[in-house]
Amino acid sequence: MSSFGKNIIPRRAHKERAQPSSRISKHGLLEKKKDYKQRARDRNLKQRRLKILKEKAAFRNPDEFYYGMIRSGTDAGRVRKGVNDKEKEAVPIEHREAGMRLLAERRDSGYVGMKCAMEGRRVDRLKKSLHGVAAASGVPRTHVMFVDDEEEMAGLEKELSERKGTGSLHSGGGHRATLRSTKKAYKELQQRQERHGKLRTVLKDMASEKALLSKGRRVLERRANSTTGAPAVYRWQQERKR
Repeated sequence: MSSFGKNIIPRRAHKERAQPSSRISKHGLLEKKKDYKQRARDRNLKQRRLKILKEKAAFRNPDEFYYGMIRSGTDAGRVRKGVNDKEKEAVPIEHREAGMRLLAERRDSGYVGMKCAMEGRRVDRLKKSLHGVAAASGVPRTHVMFVDDEEEMAGLEKELSERKGTGSLHSGGGHRATLRSTKKAYKELQQRQERHGKLRTVLKDMASEKALLSKGRRVLERRANSTTGAPAVYRWQQERKR
């Protein structure tokens, strides 16, 4: 029979021999070749790493010095790098809220800028929708009218009394409902404006952090104000472009 015919005929499935329960309870599962290969590969990798580290320790210069050693140290055998002056200034100022600091640390400036733009567009849409709501809600307003004589004044009073009698003004229930909806809309607008302002502040903090970590001489023009929330202002020295 050709090899093609041998491949068509179903072959017997060779199953793994079962291990005695007495041996499993005493010694555990018997290690197979694939388990041994995985364990040996892991051990050889660790041995190579240890060899490289021993060579580095043997050929290390005891007099070597790097400026990063000034602020760095070891903690439980791990090297902890210190924060330099630029990084300390680049960290968002302490009076920021915890959520704003977390957003500045975990997100990039592109994401924060996108959210800030979205919130700004929502604020603009709310302002446009609320434009003229106070005028249409029937809020009492003062309208000063000037007359020349008493006859014109009497006619004006009669016209105003007829308006009230015909019920041209809004009803009480509808007026209250309109006031509630207007108050709710203005409250939402205020909340969104506050959120938009916070996002703009986070974006400014991230931009200043990126600028402080860059090269170039700078002068501190104004320190950060913890009461008003104003960030520090720096002025970079102008450099000639080659």
